[in-house]
Amino acid sequence: MMTAYKEDGTVPVVAVWMITYNHENFIEEAIEGVMMQKTSFPFRLYIGEDYSSDNTRKICIQLKDKYRDKIHLVLQKKNLGVGPHGNGMLMYDVCFKSGAKYIAMCEGDDYWTDPYKLQKQVDFLRANSDCVLCHHWHKYSVPRKDGSFEEIPAPTMNQGYLPQKKALVKEIFANKLRVKTRTLMFKNVLDELPEWFPKMAYGDVTLSMILGEYGSFGFIDEPMAVYRQTGEGISSTGKGSYLFIYNHYLEWIKLWEYCLKHYNYQYYREAKGTILYFYTFILKNYAFSVSIFLKLFLYAFYNSRLTIVRKLDICLSLIKLFSTSFIPLFYQRIKAKV
Repeated sequence: MMTAYKEDGTVPVVAVWMITYNHENFIEEAIEGVMMQKTSFPFRLYIGEDYSSDNTRKICIQLKDKYRDKIHLVLQKKNLGVGPHGNGMLMYDVCFKSGAKYIAMCEGDDYWTDPYKLQKQVDFLRANSDCVLCHHWHKYSVPRKDGSFEEIPAPTMNQGYLPQKKALVKEIFANKLRVKTRTLMFKNVLDELPEWFPKMAYGDVTLSMILGEYGSFGFIDEPMAVYRQTGEGISSTGKGSYLFIYNHYLEWIKLWEYCLKHYNYQYYREAKGTILYFYTFILKNYAFSVSIFLKLFLYAFYNSRLTIVRKLDICLSLIKLFSTSFIPLFYQRIKAKV
């Protein structure tokens, strides 16, 4: 059960969730980005160090010694990785039980740039009681040829950028909005996460969908954090390959299905177009291959988490999509050979 919240300094107003593994080149910047925050309230950084094989642990210990009680450092005795008993899940539990009123997030290879980020988000949530979370925009940090990194504006087109002060979870289901880990602060309203949560490849999207049960999503249209593109994350490893695209978008389909079921299919109308968009992206990547279509069709019918009626609806839409796209393409191929 969560510790009773008290705004008297004995527990933090904000708990900052951070996980790290083999981030020796990045973790100091991530931690210092949290420690530089200027606030009118106490906050504490909770770091889960997942038994790194490089100097990440040493750096974390040095910074813990430097900042003392402002950092709660959990040193795993072995590499826990992801999963129901993984490092991230453990740190969620630690933060949920911290007694903090709000939880912010930043992974060990990203970082914050605005020293008033936490203050701005807390002020927003206090002023907007209907909101369960507050997020903001971000920048990218991209590698140069010499190995250094350069900050650039993050693209907004098709990146979940929705420039309105408040939104609802249906905007995520409709693929209009994405809440990024490094930008997120939410009210500490969860005692635990659903048992299926660790199965999801993209935890920030899943978490924001779950939080949508408790209120609206507030947005501050300022880039106050940076997403570092190291090429090592789950959403970028092997990016561009046929297999990556297939698995990447299939994971998105699964995520949408699990979250739809979580809401008892309340947002199926908003989600259907998004699910078909994911299927379409895979099919286009494989030039509407018959074998890939059959593979996806079988998944949609036999393995989908949707109800039977909704499975049939998606399958019929897939048949229509494939027939209207494949037949002209097939005709063009025959014509080219003749």
